Amino acid sequence: YELHPQKYIITSKDAPHNALQRAGHGDIVDTPDGKTYVVHLSGRPTTQKRRCVLGRETAIQEAYWAEDDWLYVKNGPVPSLYVDLPAARDDTPYWAEKFYTFSAKDGLHKDFQWLRTPETERIFNVKDGELQLTGRESIGSWFEQALVARRQTHFSYDAETTVSFSPYDERQFAGLTAYYCRFNFFYLTVTAHSDGQRELLILSSEASWPDGNLKFPLADPVKIPQEGKVRLALSIRGKALQFSYALEGEELKNIGPVYDASILSDECGGHQAHGSFTGAFVGVAASDINGTETKASFEYFIYRPVEHESDRYEI
Repeated sequence: YELHPQKYIITSKDAPHNALQRAGHGDIVDTPDGKTYVVHLSGRPTTQKRRCVLGRETAIQEAYWAEDDWLYVKNGPVPSLYVDLPAARDDTPYWAEKFYTFSAKDGLHKDFQWLRTPETERIFNVKDGELQLTGRESIGSWFEQALVARRQTHFSYDAETTVSFSPYDERQFAGLTAYYCRFNFFYLTVTAHSDGQRELLILSSEASWPDGNLKFPLADPVKIPQEGKVRLALSIRGKALQFSYALEGEELKNIGPVYDASILSDECGGHQAHGSFTGAFVGVAASDINGTETKASFEYFIYRPVEHESDRYEI
């Protein structure tokens, strides 16, 4: 083997302020018109703390074979944010709102993922036009969680769902979560007090590796009627995350503090010493620590991309 004259064909290691970081693991593509490109993995950090909430993404660079028979990246080895391509790019699907409904015939949409079991019927079913989760272990469990979520694919976005859930004590909860891993999540839940009064509660674990600390930021949980659907929503603008909720027939109202959503990132992930790469997720979850398999039903799920001044698309 010989070492490349630049040692690295593509790298960001000596350019800490470049828009594309963690560049590598590339494949070579030759086009019919004779051009060469490298598709590779990278991350787009945000905020002054340089956190990659979108995880490991795919980028493309123009390349060429030099007279010394080595491959070089144009303007490299540092990857470029803007590259001339032989075809136009259509961003319309990327910016489109996703309104997910649940049909037993179609099953769960391919955008959604779940944790730690091939036996999906133990944690969810699509039934009667709803996504029905069976309450399992806590959202911080190493083992069986009823959590169904999709990737965060934009720096800023809104998410929303409506849940029907009838807990009878504080060991049952279901709701909407912005999630990275058991050490990093924010979770707006419908639960109940020990006396059976239904209420809203926020649980969070904020960059708590390796201890997995849990926080309850609401001084007083919000009491809600014993029956009826509850609309749950969250908005992320840059690093600011705000939860909101509405009872039937009402408008959304904010609940809880504004959180630092940038901790839902690879740099603050479950293995900080070794790095992580999945990026943040947003979705729904249900827990029943009593072991009685209480069901939570979700009517729909909305993921709405939003453009914000803090986003890193143009920098």
